[in-house]
Amino acid sequence: MKLKICFLFISILFTGCSTLTFKRSGFSTDFFRSLNRTSHGYNIIKDPTGSAPTENVERFEVRAGDCSYDSVWSDCKNARERSEIASNIGSFLGREEKYSWYIFVPEDWKDVNPASNMYGQFSQPHKPGIDGYGQALFGVMLTTRGLYIENFIKFYKQSPTYDIKELKGKWTKIEIHVKWMDDSDDGNSDGFYKIYINGNLFDEFHGNTASRYGIDQLLFKYGNYRFFLDRVSFPLPTQVVYYADVKRERIK
Repeated sequence: MKLKICFLFISILFTGCSTLTFKRSGFSTDFFRSLNRTSHGYNIIKDPTGSAPTENVERFEVRAGDCSYDSVWSDCKNARERSEIASNIGSFLGREEKYSWYIFVPEDWKDVNPASNMYGQFSQPHKPGIDGYGQALFGVMLTTRGLYIENFIKFYKQSPTYDIKELKGKWTKIEIHVKWMDDSDDGNSDGFYKIYINGNLFDEFHGNTASRYGIDQLLFKYGNYRFFLDRVSFPLPTQVVYYADVKRERIK
């Protein structure tokens, strides 16, 4: 049953998407485009900024109307648009890992507030018999105020905000040191995550970092995912963002 659920989860997320071969240290498999199939949505290009830590970078673009669907899920019917890529899922509970990447937000980037923008997320498929596709664990959010971490399994607990003025027009390094634990045993957990921005500790959380209602499978996605678009009454802006040097390191 667990295997069937895994295959179902993959088919939901990756239907119609192709494999993306690109060097990402620590990941044993290629990534896949999630729903968005536009030619402008994702490209690997030479660094246009002249200051990236790598020669080639990943460019994500979302335009108004960039929603898609498959046989199970529709972004278009659920007020969502995206250009994201996703890792293959794999076992993760009990592991201690570090994820890191550089992100470049252009000076002309515009917000979609009161809708939401997510620029990196971790999620976990539900166990058989539980409604829904899966549990979002936490994500990297971006607004006109700046960048913050939203903890979805702790009732949308939010971190402090890193000023948008410190992000625009420069490469910013984000590191997430996490121990994946749920609270299924005794109501307690020695899980944690620590968020570093440009090498400085930005936020930390101690407690369960996974859901007791999920299976031992993790999905990591990055790019631009915008949602709650039904809250917006103005024309949606085109948004571009760049990523470089995406890595994962197994610690324990």
